[in-house]
Amino acid sequence: MALARKVGQPRAEIIACHAASLAAQWQLDLEQARAHIGRADELTARIGARRFHSENLAFRAEVEHLAGNADLAWRLGAEALEDARVVAPAYLGPLVAGVCLAFAPLDHVAAIVAEGERMLTSTALSHNHLFFFKGAMEAMLRQGDWEGAEAFADRLDAKFSAEPALHMRLLSRRARLIAALGRWPGDEALGRRPGDEASRGALADFARDARQAGYAALACWPERLLAA
Repeated sequence: MALARKVGQPRAEIIACHAASLAAQWQLDLEQARAHIGRADELTARIGARRFHSENLAFRAEVEHLAGNADLAWRLGAEALEDARVVAPAYLGPLVAGVCLAFAPLDHVAAIVAEGERMLTSTALSHNHLFFFKGAMEAMLRQGDWEGAEAFADRLDAKFSAEPALHMRLLSRRARLIAALGRWPGDEALGRRPGDEASRGALADFARDARQAGYAALACWPERLLAA
């Protein structure tokens, strides 16, 4: 960010702010994440780059979702998606759709998935695939569609098989782990069902790997289950 500011490249600084905000989100440093998006908003308004407005809204919505502000997250996300449809659907439409899928009301999920899939066919920008598959996995998990979550995990892995970044592997691994646990019948606590010793080991391994890689937001869920 500092280098982009030094050489007078506001668009580069906006993209750097997005990256910094995402890094802060993974660490659950939500105030820092908000600050980076605030700076991106300032720059976007200054140069009139409207296509960044949708992205700013989407990442702000993601922060509010992590903060537990469900209504605000969906309001911001819906606005971002509406704006992306008009301004730059091929540039960032699937990204915005994916962000929204993590917290959209369940009765909106099917339509957003279908829209995101249509927009994916018109873009070669890889970050759209990452964000869309990430959100789609989360939406399927929220609905209890374990096979759907695994299918999107497979598509994420396949899309980036030539460059399998660690956080992508963690995302697909998390989806498969939640799906495997979700298939167990009943509401018994972890450790009281057949196969739960292996499940606890898988959860502990995932939590350790996520923490070591710096993804606190991914580590929290298995840690809560193991502590219950």
